[in-house]
Amino acid sequence: MFLHLTYPQMLARWRVLKGLYPVLGSGSVSVTLPEETDALLHVEIEKWYTDILATADPSLLAPTEISDLVTLSACDGGGGHTFSLPDGYGRLVSVRLNGWECDARIIADPDSPVARRQRDPFTRATPSSPVAVLRPGGMVALYPAVRFPDPLRITAIGRPDAMYHFDESLLPVS
Repeated sequence: MFLHLTYPQMLARWRVLKGLYPVLGSGSVSVTLPEETDALLHVEIEKWYTDILATADPSLLAPTEISDLVTLSACDGGGGHTFSLPDGYGRLVSVRLNGWECDARIIADPDSPVARRQRDPFTRATPSSPVAVLRPGGMVALYPAVRFPDPLRITAIGRPDAMYHFDESLLPVS
């Protein structure tokens, strides 16, 4: 089941996972925890969520279509296009430009051999095998250049709001 939780909802669920709330049947119990406990749980929740945003299978998260949020510009040398990931987004999931035959292969290391080959027009990617190179600071370079750089689809994972969006199976087992 896919969850969309506010911070208070996430905190309540995390407390149950950590055994800080009794799981009850039909009874009612009031529990008061020190503020320091919530602060520690907040740090733990944020670390867990940041980790799953960076590593979990995108199908278990909430990738967002961000084509309307980006502006493509020409790369130095004219062999490709660049854009910056919008604030709140840190993981590119897919990119496809009008004129490419498929989605780009996403390269996370800008110093990898595939990324370095994009600098040379003779070894650069082709429309049948495009490449997206992630650069420091959220910059993305797309190869090859197309005549009319119109993004068909750009999806990314991030945290543009204060909500937690994920599949319930990603919750840690207590």
